[in-house]
Amino acid sequence: MMNKLRNISVPILLAAAVLCLAVMPAAGTAPSNAIDTDHWVYRAIDAWAQRGLLAGYPAGTFEGPETLTRYEAAALTLRAAQGVGQSLQAQGARLEAVAGESQEEAAIEAEVAAIERGPGVYAEDIAMLEKLVAEFRTELAALGTRVDDLEALLAGMDKRLAKVEDEMRRHQLSGYIQFRFMEDEAHAASNFAVRRARVTLTGPVSGKTSYKMQFQADKETGRRTVLRYGWIDLDLSARSRLRAGQAQLPMGYEVLESSSARLEPERAFVMDRLFPDQGDIGLQWHRQSSPSLPAIDIAVVNGTGINASDDNDRKDVIAGLLLPYPSGSFAVAAYEGRTGTGPTAQDKDRLLAGIDIGNRTTRLRGEYVTGRDLGEAIAGWYARVSQKMTASGTFYLKYEEFDEDRGRQGDLFQRWSAGWVEELDPRTRLTLAWETRNVGDAFSEHEDFDGDAAVLQLQAKF
Repeated sequence: MMNKLRNISVPILLAAAVLCLAVMPAAGTAPSNAIDTDHWVYRAIDAWAQRGLLAGYPAGTFEGPETLTRYEAAALTLRAAQGVGQSLQAQGARLEAVAGESQEEAAIEAEVAAIERGPGVYAEDIAMLEKLVAEFRTELAALGTRVDDLEALLAGMDKRLAKVEDEMRRHQLSGYIQFRFMEDEAHAASNFAVRRARVTLTGPVSGKTSYKMQFQADKETGRRTVLRYGWIDLDLSARSRLRAGQAQLPMGYEVLESSSARLEPERAFVMDRLFPDQGDIGLQWHRQSSPSLPAIDIAVVNGTGINASDDNDRKDVIAGLLLPYPSGSFAVAAYEGRTGTGPTAQDKDRLLAGIDIGNRTTRLRGEYVTGRDLGEAIAGWYARVSQKMTASGTFYLKYEEFDEDRGRQGDLFQRWSAGWVEELDPRTRLTLAWETRNVGDAFSEHEDFDGDAAVLQLQAKF
């Protein structure tokens, strides 16, 4: 993929650097037509300086004199050519390095996405440089610059930028299908089903903006195709991001985990009941300086799930913290919300704590949630241990329970589940799972979850 991304010619960059040293006008030549801060040339130079593309100047507003001579502007044009070239060279080198590293596909995709959304060079930069060279041909020649060579350099940079953009501006189509056979004592008949079919489109929009759209068709949608997620990511800095749209809730582990990555066929009941869509519409702010440091998430959402309008004038608020450490991480999150209006309005609050520890072969993960839902005090938790038994096979054992009203007896849901996950190849997974459920007579969904169940599922990713 990266063979066509090559570094900009070092001799050319060195030549540009040498040219940048010629910052004084030739002897006996008088500057004319001073360029002030309102001039289009000055604004272009200042814009490059703010983006860190002006060689020899730190990123920030250009703090030069209020007026420039044409010779000074010409010299700064050379500095801009050098800075743009270096940035373009770095982009190509980083993409090549990431593609060449020995790491898992998901890690490579994450690294490339970070590069795509980072500061970069655009076709408009090359076009502006060409315009400036045309404007200052006389001054550049007086500074000892071979203008023809500089124009050839810019033409070459334009071609290289086009190649980099071909790699960077890839709109990626991905998705997965889960085909399932299920034998469930809670239902009269066993059945075949397409449990989930989802298609995702992602890609960069600009140097700081990217998007994601995911469409799904499953039993929750009545097999209709609907928009599950659709958001815009705006990088506020190298460490923080603003997400706007319909997105996953930043709550612990299972809510954020894709159904294609989860070992068991379904989430723990407490997660499906308290976060039924695992997503909502609103704004999310995320900050993390590096993968080894804490991650902070703050979100303001409608509180009604995906593809739904708010049912009251009060938004729901989420705050989450993920604390990584060498063998895993610890997660805490708080959800404060409300549903309905008037005398029927009810609090919808959750406190979550979770832990994920282990190594490549053995892992333990668990989450506990407490709070209020539908006017009642609730609590639920799960714990799962997984063990990689072969190069392609993993065994897991999971226990979970949910109390939908802590002040009432006989409403406890309990489930033991065990399964084997076989990776037939990197894109195809076979899951065999069994579960036994103990459901109190007062549990509101008693009939739907009573008895044992067995699941055979084949998943294909693309």
